Amino acid sequence: MIFLFEIVATDSQIFLYLNLNQSLNLMKNLLSIICLCLSLSSFAQDFNFKSEYNPSDKKMITNYLSFEGINYSQSSISSKDLVNKNYIINLKEYKNGLLVNTICLDKSNNEYYAIIDSTTFKFNILGKRTKNNYDLCLYFNRYSTKKYSFKLQSKYAEDYILKEIPIKENDLQFNKPFIFLLLTTPEYHKDGSASWCEVAANETPEKIYEKNKIPHFFVFEMTIL
Repeated sequence: MIFLFEIVATDSQIFLYLNLNQSLNLMKNLLSIICLCLSLSSFAQDFNFKSEYNPSDKKMITNYLSFEGINYSQSSISSKDLVNKNYIINLKEYKNGLLVNTICLDKSNNEYYAIIDSTTFKFNILGKRTKNNYDLCLYFNRYSTKKYSFKLQSKYAEDYILKEIPIKENDLQFNKPFIFLLLTTPEYHKDGSASWCEVAANETPEKIYEKNKIPHFFVFEMTIL
């Protein structure tokens, strides 16, 4: 008697026609094949690969922003005396240590909202390199500024980034301007490395040029009035 036994594989079908006289030996071989398949299946389950896009993954978002030449800075000021205060945010451009341009990015007596209305004041700055220019915009709780565009030095255009500056406590006073952010290239070292942190460690724009020899940079300055 002949009977049909079928094993379904991914790409082909295997047909085994068995004679009763040879069934015992073939069954032994079949058991060996089944054991081998099970062992391979067990191995495959120990090795997993998954590829997906998850927009909530902060590291992935950071990588994407870096790939696109986008910088993002978040700022927050808190004080019980902050309510009903005004503010001014200026961007100052320096070349070879000298102030060459000052632009008011935003101030509280604009057409939208006149004063700070909370004990905490938050805003974000989003910037992007576009060829030899740098575009940026400020985002507040209920509005945003227009998009500004600034010319970069073409030789170092790809190295400009937003870099936070450590602020000393005694610098945070009403009616006193303080620097909170830089748009700058790094300090380049002879070994080929570069450091933006060394640039941001300076207390004044003048020292950025004197110590780090940065030929062109921008300083974000804020005053609470």
